[in-house]
Amino acid sequence: MVGCGNGLVILWNLQKGKLWQLETKNEVQSVEFAYKNPLFIATSMNNPHLDMNGSIRVGDSEKASFLFMLPAHKGSCYQAQWHPTSEKVFASGGGDGCLKLWDHSLPNQNIASVAAHDGEIMSVDFNKYD
Repeated sequence: MVGCGNGLVILWNLQKGKLWQLETKNEVQSVEFAYKNPLFIATSMNNPHLDMNGSIRVGDSEKASFLFMLPAHKGSCYQAQWHPTSEKVFASGGGDGCLKLWDHSLPNQNIASVAAHDGEIMSVDFNKYD
């Protein structure tokens, strides 16, 4: 799966080629498959021309569709990362300096948020060894 500067999310199979593509209105910053299910997340830049902040779109790769969008961060949402063992939880970081935890079964709110940095948060990850 690739996220593109023109707002496309494309799923590829190296033997079969492009399987599908979805369009967003903003530049896609990161894409990430879920742990043990067909869900994926795609993060995006803010778009001041459309009065949009950075968002996270949760999609289903088997249905080739977005399920819902979360208004994630003031400014861009640079990355989201699925928890390595939870099928529901993922984290995101963005231009507002916040680190947020989400549960995709609660699509309208984050489950935790912390002001983790005075500047932008460009990437996030979970400790997979502890």
